[in-house]
Amino acid sequence: SSAASLTVISPPTITIQPANQTVIAGAPLTLSVTATGAAPLTYQWSKNGTAISGATSPTFSISSSAALDAGSYRVVVSTTGASVTSNAVTVTVNTPPSLWPLGGTPPERIVLFPGWNGGTAGGGLRMDFGVTGTGPISYQWYKDGAAIPNANGSSYQLGSSFDQVGSYYAVASNVAGNVTSRITAVVAAPFITTQPVSDHASLPGSLSVAAGAVATFSVVANGSSPFGFQWQKNGISISGATAASYSITSTSSSDAGTYRVVATNPFGTAERSIRLTVTPAPSAPTITTQPAGQSVIASFNASFSVSASGTAPLTYVWRKDGNTVVGGNSPTLALNSTTSASAGNYTVTITNAVGSVTSAAATLVVDAPATTFTQRRRTSGSSNSLWDFASGNGTMVAVGSPGLLYTSTDGVTWTQRASGTNEWLVGVAFGNNQFVAVGDNGRILRSSDGVLWTYAANEGTIFRLNGVIYARDRWVAVGENGVIVTSTDANTWSPVLSGTTNYLHGLVYHEGFFIATGGKGTILSSTDGLTWTVRNSGTTNDLEDCAVVGNYFMAVGSNGECLFSYVPLGGSSWTNDAKYKPVTTARLRGLASGGGAAVVFADDGTAFYLASIYGRWTQLPLPTSTLYLSAGFAQNRFYGLGFGEVIVQSEPFFAGRLGSLATRGQTGAGGDVLIAGVGIT
Repeated sequence: SSAASLTVISPPTITIQPANQTVIAGAPLTLSVTATGAAPLTYQWSKNGTAISGATSPTFSISSSAALDAGSYRVVVSTTGASVTSNAVTVTVNTPPSLWPLGGTPPERIVLFPGWNGGTAGGGLRMDFGVTGTGPISYQWYKDGAAIPNANGSSYQLGSSFDQVGSYYAVASNVAGNVTSRITAVVAAPFITTQPVSDHASLPGSLSVAAGAVATFSVVANGSSPFGFQWQKNGISISGATAASYSITSTSSSDAGTYRVVATNPFGTAERSIRLTVTPAPSAPTITTQPAGQSVIASFNASFSVSASGTAPLTYVWRKDGNTVVGGNSPTLALNSTTSASAGNYTVTITNAVGSVTSAAATLVVDAPATTFTQRRRTSGSSNSLWDFASGNGTMVAVGSPGLLYTSTDGVTWTQRASGTNEWLVGVAFGNNQFVAVGDNGRILRSSDGVLWTYAANEGTIFRLNGVIYARDRWVAVGENGVIVTSTDANTWSPVLSGTTNYLHGLVYHEGFFIATGGKGTILSSTDGLTWTVRNSGTTNDLEDCAVVGNYFMAVGSNGECLFSYVPLGGSSWTNDAKYKPVTTARLRGLASGGGAAVVFADDGTAFYLASIYGRWTQLPLPTSTLYLSAGFAQNRFYGLGFGEVIVQSEPFFAGRLGSLATRGQTGAGGDVLIAGVGIT
């Protein structure tokens, strides 16, 4: 045979394996292998088990790596009839942070507005920084170039205060690099953090100053500068008032109004208002009502009052005869249970921060009781009342409700008489030698002795009659709804026109003039009892009774009312002077005069006497407190009558300074003094 040739081929052997690689995206990537064996050797690189086209050399390179190049790489080394595969190696491509393709960087500007409470107009207050890249990615937020502590997330939530204003950005980092967001400007519209100063904690928008004082308004604005300011008054801009504060150096009443400041910056406006009140300048005290002198009976209470104007607070110091009164530091000085030592001249000094003023002296006279009253009768538990009193021919008559009639010859012992009616008897008088009693439903009774009574034949009205009198040869009776009836014989009566629909109650005659008084200040006058004229009393208080005191007609009534009219004027003009009134607000119901004095009884159980037409009323002690309804004078004594069938009698009075006087309901002729009661000649 022919000779054969034997060739022994060495299989390939990898002497240096390819190594794992980590690169940053964009950097070159190189993998290599070293092998021995029979030539020629061939190479084939693969990625993730797939041959890489053209990768047939011991070295595999990528000039600019990308994230897609990451993976598991091998190389197969081959020769004729044999091959070897390298170890698998891992290629890692790290991608640096980059913005999301569709955005993710914070906005260029965020505007904060007052009252936003965690939100702004046009979006939330969270800033987001969206990036891609190889993780892990770390974040750091910055404000005005300084790192914000603990701000390490991909988003940042702004706080809820205006100190968030500034420039913000974020840096995202990983092993491959970092990226910085755009700068976000966080700005704020104006916000007034310090309000205009107010003097009312409960009214923060109000300031009150005295005229002449300085008024200053000032605000502090927060937000993004620069700020502009404009002050307005009542909606109109004030020229030159463009600072954060505005002052009025010397205020006057014309400066009062509503002031508003408008703060502005490039991002918005803010407003605040305050109401300015200008009070009058402080003034010294001025007395508007002086304390009035008065007379009281020993043991009764007295008081002085003063009214004053001036800037508060006002302080008061009362003095008696120049000496300070202990406890006298209010507008009213109360003197309880007076004694003779209480008498004197009282003044009050009123002081404030500006000055002081002292009142005129007011004299207190403390008298011993002018008289004392004794209770002559009272029916215990009775709700009946005695309404009027008359005297004539030595007999006294008291009438009341229902249908009550009592007679007495001495005012001490009283005997009940039969009236023949249960209707109220409200008025009684004596004249032309007979008594006449009047009352409800126009009832008229007459009697020659006060004991036996008969009805009038024709009473002339159905309205209650309250008072009756005899004068100028004529009987006159007055009553409800302005009714007036007259008679010449007390038996047949006829109505006449009065000119009023108010009730009439008081009735008096003197020196040619009749006077009638009644509700709502009604006063009528007449010269004959037939034709009446309505007079202006100057008051709307009810006038319950009238009498003659000295040479004056007097009318009394509700709220302590007491009026005077000079008799020759015939009731055409009346005087209303507080210094001649009793010190009371009670309803004065019964007025009587005689024995040199006048006495008035009130429905609160009090009585007052007057010793001179120009004097002052002085309270009298009474043995019984009741609702007194009438007064009378007979046999030189005063009488008071009222609820509970009470009759009280005074000690004797004797003619004095007041001259001939009379009370409600009596008779007479010529120039006698006549009042619906008793006539004194």
